[in-house]
Amino acid sequence: MKRKEDALFKRITDFVATALRSPSSASNETETSSFFEQQDERFAAEPFPTEIKTIDYKLENERDLSKLKYLLDLSPERQAELSPNQRQWLIHLQGRLLLESSKWEEALALWQPLQAQNLELELQAYLASDIAFAYFCLGRFTPALEQCQTALIAYRGLKDYRGEAQALNNLGVLYARMEKWGDALDFHRKSLEIRRKLNDRQGEAISLLNIGNLHYLLGKWSAATKEYEDSLSIFQAIDDPVGKNNTTMCLARLYQSQGDWLKAFSHYQAGLVYLQSLNKIEEQ
Repeated sequence: MKRKEDALFKRITDFVATALRSPSSASNETETSSFFEQQDERFAAEPFPTEIKTIDYKLENERDLSKLKYLLDLSPERQAELSPNQRQWLIHLQGRLLLESSKWEEALALWQPLQAQNLELELQAYLASDIAFAYFCLGRFTPALEQCQTALIAYRGLKDYRGEAQALNNLGVLYARMEKWGDALDFHRKSLEIRRKLNDRQGEAISLLNIGNLHYLLGKWSAATKEYEDSLSIFQAIDDPVGKNNTTMCLARLYQSQGDWLKAFSHYQAGLVYLQSLNKIEEQ
């Protein structure tokens, strides 16, 4: 990551120096285009325009599962003495460990027999969300969609509105990946409505970002710009460096697509600053 940052920073400074030497020359436009063409490989690694992180399964589950993580620390003898319900939660947690290690197939193999059992509604919701995430990472969007719908029903049964908003958001992400733009926009707007009622500022910013991505894909530049700017404003207000970086990069790509090189450059440069701040946080 650091090496890529250094290379990107050097190209930015070289670009600025060239622009300052000949701001109005015809060759400057060519050099500007060349600069952004050089970014293609660097930014192709970024998940754009609809990010995998927008599934965000851990947002709800980590908070609620923390009280159960003691199950993982029990000896095999103690685990054998668990109640059927505790055993089910333990299997779910074991799958989460596989998920965190990107072992999608192994997690699914552990969870699928569990899902066939008689589970309490809360576990049904969390398990379906995690299974959807595993399928999503494997590029299997149809079964992921089915699991998100299962999670949505369970969250509504629990009257868990944050979980409901998360499931709606996830359905929007999946429909976007399947290029069903109308359905994707509808689910993201429903998620946004709930998150605003809950005053979930981070969730609201994520929903706005996803709606902006849909407008971008459909070539609705003005609408995309508004959603991105609204999203960025919230991320800045809550000081979310990941959100600030992601939204700034989306704005940069938008301006690049429109041929507005100066605004694109400005946002790529700002994105680099956010990226560097993220690395400093990770190093602490």
